[in-house]
Amino acid sequence: MIISLQTQKRLRTIRLLKDRNCTDAEAKAIARRAMQDGWLDALCFQISKDGK
Repeated sequence: MIISLQTQKRLRTIRLLKDRNCTDAEAKAIARRAMQDGWLDALCFQISKDGK
């Protein structure tokens, strides 16, 4: 369950990053690094907050 949730958040983050003109590879690299560092939630929140 946790893995699935993390993956969903990562995919959502990739989508949000791509909406902000990141390339696919850049978005994936950023999201992967965020996941490893444990700040995916913060990144996801920040991007969605900035986007609105």
